[in-house]
Amino acid sequence: MEKKICGLRIDVDTNKGYYYGLPKILKLLKDFNICATFFITTGPDDFLISFKRIFTEKNFLKKIWQLKRSYIKLFYFQKVSEERIINMLNENDHEIAVHGYSHFKWVRDYSKWSYNQKKEHFIKSYKAFKSKFSSPPTISSAPGWRISEDLLFFQERYNFKYASDIRGNRPFYPKNFTNSS
Repeated sequence: MEKKICGLRIDVDTNKGYYYGLPKILKLLKDFNICATFFITTGPDDFLISFKRIFTEKNFLKKIWQLKRSYIKLFYFQKVSEERIINMLNENDHEIAVHGYSHFKWVRDYSKWSYNQKKEHFIKSYKAFKSKFSSPPTISSAPGWRISEDLLFFQERYNFKYASDIRGNRPFYPKNFTNSS
């Protein structure tokens, strides 16, 4: 019987998610012996920037309302030190990947940025990740799935193994676009 594998992607976009939620998720995954890839935003926590999306993005308020319990629960978690979080990520062979520098600015502004602004933001995220985790990132995902040919070029230039810049509503095997068979 063929063994099936499903990739588990977990985005960590806020400080609350990093310091309070991530340790709980890591414990749960450890209890079930599950590995995941954690995509971590490296820049400032600018969650409040997304507030105006309530008025400009269809169904955004509904999405926040559905997630309200997870946001509220974050306040009850005990904050864990950065060193402990990094150790917990490494203990169980989880992949750690970069997820932009300023997640919410990226989602809001990426389509308006010039080539140089995209490059500057990419390099900031690369350097901040390398500083935090003591090694350069080799995997990335674009915040909000906002990508361009520029981003693909940067990922290739910096020798990324892969990028998780696609999404679906169920597990799937990505099609190989170079070979349509």
